[in-house]
Amino acid sequence: MTGAALVLLVMTAPPAATSTAEELVEATRLLREVREEQAVLVLTRALDRGTASDAERAQLSVLLGIARLNLHDEEGARLAFRRALEAQPTVSLPRLAPPKSRALFEAERRDREERPPAPRPAPPGPELTAAAPSAPARRPVGLGLGIAGVVGAGVGVYLVLDSQALRQQAQLEPGALQAQRLFQDAQTRRTWGWIAVGAGAALAVGGALLALWPEPEVGLKVTVGPASLGLAGRF
Repeated sequence: MTGAALVLLVMTAPPAATSTAEELVEATRLLREVREEQAVLVLTRALDRGTASDAERAQLSVLLGIARLNLHDEEGARLAFRRALEAQPTVSLPRLAPPKSRALFEAERRDREERPPAPRPAPPGPELTAAAPSAPARRPVGLGLGIAGVVGAGVGVYLVLDSQALRQQAQLEPGALQAQRLFQDAQTRRTWGWIAVGAGAALAVGGALLALWPEPEVGLKVTVGPASLGLAGRF
């Protein structure tokens, strides 16, 4: 009974795992025997397992490229040769490689050598931080604008009142030409007077807000890069 159990265990035991070196030997033998389809299966299985070293992956990919080219799959062969060079740039073809495979492999090697290197990412640019004007700096500016606004509004009021006086003088002027000139002067002064009143009032209100309004919490962050400009802040 014990002997039967041992025989059963031996029969049901899983086969030993095949190493990458053994798969390289097997794939080489299959290529020599012109059995490219079976070689492709062995090589693809070994690459998909993901346990091969860089040198082994390069050799597997080289044999895969030869097999695919013998099966008239030139694009697949190019891709296999390219991956072989990426895994190990110094890899070379085995003696069994036909001339067509050597020509395609060398073309891929030249293309890799002539390809410009990938550009390195640019270093981050400097960061500039600008803060809002402090309250002591805001108040003098606001007071100056307020005073200028009051003066401008006062000049405007004077011009409006003076235009009214000119209109009255024009009504009493006996000469028609002189009366027309007085009316035109009155109209011009009236127009400029109201403009001065409006501008002065706007300056006065803006100055008062700037001087009396609480300082806002403002922060501005400027990031300058080689080909970009970033703004961020609190308002």
